[in-house]
Amino acid sequence: MLEADESDGSFLRYSPEVAILLNIEPDHLDHHGTVENLHRAFGDFAAQSRTVVACVDDPVVRGLADRARAAGTRVLTYATASSGLEADALVGGTTVTHAGREVPLMVSSPGHHNRLNATAAWLAAIEMGADPAAAAASFASFAGTGRRYQLRGEAAGVRVIDDYAHHPTEVAALLRAARDGGVGRMVVLFQPALFTRTQMHAEGFGRALSVADTAVVLAPVHGDREDPIEGVTSASIAAHATMPEGSSLVLADDLEEAARLAADLARPGDTVFTVGSGTVTLAADWILQRLATREAAATPAEDSDG
Repeated sequence: MLEADESDGSFLRYSPEVAILLNIEPDHLDHHGTVENLHRAFGDFAAQSRTVVACVDDPVVRGLADRARAAGTRVLTYATASSGLEADALVGGTTVTHAGREVPLMVSSPGHHNRLNATAAWLAAIEMGADPAAAAASFASFAGTGRRYQLRGEAAGVRVIDDYAHHPTEVAALLRAARDGGVGRMVVLFQPALFTRTQMHAEGFGRALSVADTAVVLAPVHGDREDPIEGVTSASIAAHATMPEGSSLVLADDLEEAARLAADLARPGDTVFTVGSGTVTLAADWILQRLATREAAATPAEDSDG
């Protein structure tokens, strides 16, 4: 089992027994050039797969699934139960309905998107011969993968969670899942990745980060393989943010400053999120170290004469 990468087209080197299509949105156009080329690449990927498991909640995936089926590819579909869409599996709050049966499907990470993803994996497992009930039961004990709602630690009464979300839809889903999980006040350190993505999705990032009871710290854009684009910075995102009353947003000059700001903004009972696909994961440890120092300073020293 592997996660195939569409960013550079390398997923077209594979001809999988079962391919899973979760959702498709404009991204990695530095390689694909246009949205049409991106969709064409996913269509080619589906065509060279024996079976496609497709989330038809996503209209682009739904169209690709229809074309793959028409071309003779076996297609299994899933959708949110309340969507009104027809699918082989319908995903509810704690169950999935498939082949006329309602099967319990519990996942350890909060968020409806995680239940959808679990259903995709479940359908793929069944297609490969797994027992449906046993496969569904296994998700309850699955702790998740690194950098996907990963608890990195706790200090000074503050939890620090690291997540790879790097697209507006992913960031919005992460913060919605956190609310579903009852985390309370949030401090979100977000590091945009790639100048082209920031340029294309600045407005979407601004909307995704504009949530109640949240302090947002924006680190500079992590350019990775790209050269800077004039006028494209984290301030481009800040310009589109409309923070609700009681929420805030600050810009940091570098990642280390962003980590200091996030730690200093956090209060006991808060959850700090380090979010993005770049070096922001390093900030989780820096934040925990600063929180631990604060905690130690606030702890009264033991009386040596006692």
